[in-house]
Amino acid sequence: MLTTSRGAAPAVEIVPPLPLTEPAPAHDALSLLLRERPLAQETLHGYLDRVPRHVELVVGPEGGFSPDEVEMLLSRGFQPFCLGPRVFRTETAAIFALGAVKILVQEQDAWQPTS
Repeated sequence: MLTTSRGAAPAVEIVPPLPLTEPAPAHDALSLLLRERPLAQETLHGYLDRVPRHVELVVGPEGGFSPDEVEMLLSRGFQPFCLGPRVFRTETAAIFALGAVKILVQEQDAWQPTS
């Protein structure tokens, strides 16, 4: 779980892998499921249009989650997001996603609306 705050380093809590029957989003968290397109239609910018107190990221195994696992996570409130056309190994996907969340939160005040 990543605790966000502008101008401060994120507090990152690394939890051991949980069985997929256990994850349920925290009450005050933005809970995200890393997915490839087309399932993930929303970008991190879209989800981070407000600064959440906590961000939870679920990153799957090499080869991704099964369709049943994805459906279960979505039914528990996790939102699919995509890191663009890049393909990452499991080990680096979580690190990249954490870095992307942090930089977007830090630079949110500088975002310019597009028309």
